[in-house]
Amino acid sequence: MLEVHLIDIQRAVSKELKLEKCFDSRSAYRLTQIYIENLSKDGFKIVSNQRYIRTFCSKNNHRKVLRFIKEL
Repeated sequence: MLEVHLIDIQRAVSKELKLEKCFDSRSAYRLTQIYIENLSKDGFKIVSNQRYIRTFCSKNNHRKVLRFIKEL
């Protein structure tokens, strides 16, 4: 089983949000959930505890994605 770190998903989400020029929490939540669901279906293991994934995916807590966007 291949592993994917949540930090890599966050970076991918931030790049996608920057391309779309859409920086709201709803988009960050939606994209992160899509990445996690699709990777899980493909047999990847998301390396992080579930509590952290839920916290990151919450609609009001996407500061980390915004920080990655600023770094790009």
